[in-house]
Amino acid sequence: MSTIAREWVSETRYVFQLSLRLVHWTVFFAVAVLSVTGYWIGSGNMPAGPVGTFQMGWIRYIHTVSGWVLLAALLLRVYLFFFGNDYVRWTEFIPHRKEHWRDMKNVFLFYTFARARSPYEGFGHNRLAALFYLGVYLLLLFMVVSGLALHGMAFTTGWQSFLTWPLVFVTAPTLRFMHHMGMWFLLGFVVHHMASAVLVDRETRGGLMGGIFSGYKSVPKRVER
Repeated sequence: MSTIAREWVSETRYVFQLSLRLVHWTVFFAVAVLSVTGYWIGSGNMPAGPVGTFQMGWIRYIHTVSGWVLLAALLLRVYLFFFGNDYVRWTEFIPHRKEHWRDMKNVFLFYTFARARSPYEGFGHNRLAALFYLGVYLLLLFMVVSGLALHGMAFTTGWQSFLTWPLVFVTAPTLRFMHHMGMWFLLGFVVHHMASAVLVDRETRGGLMGGIFSGYKSVPKRVER
């Protein structure tokens, strides 16, 4: 009488291409710098310093440069939505089939600890995470647009003065408040993103945390031998 042995084997694929990882880490560091400098600017607690030090001016300069860097990263991400590999294109982020919504429900139950095991066993993002990431990209786009509008208020002539077009729809204090709240939403996302990534990486044993550095992700499967 023969016995059936079951063991775990993994299939590994190159999922997170170099350009995507460049976007990921550029956005991460840009948001970190923008959050620190933006909070400092908004609080108004930073002294101007002795004559010639230009402390607040340098903080605003670093904040502005970081904003342009974030915009460049977002433009590269838009390019990848259409010309990246199969795991990063826009079709992976918008649920357009009935089973996609079912998968989102099952993943939500897993994230809220109403389901013991992760229901997703694929190489790309699960549908719930992908849709959430799309929302974060839109929030980042709003942060860039609103930030450029606030930056453009310092100019009365030149191309930078045209950046203030969002002020046609909202007042400057309202836009500043929305920009400030967007920062807190992004910081909350960072905490949730790290926690869920560690959880999924541990439960699926797919190397998700390491994949954002190496580009490779594994999907373990239990087979009979």
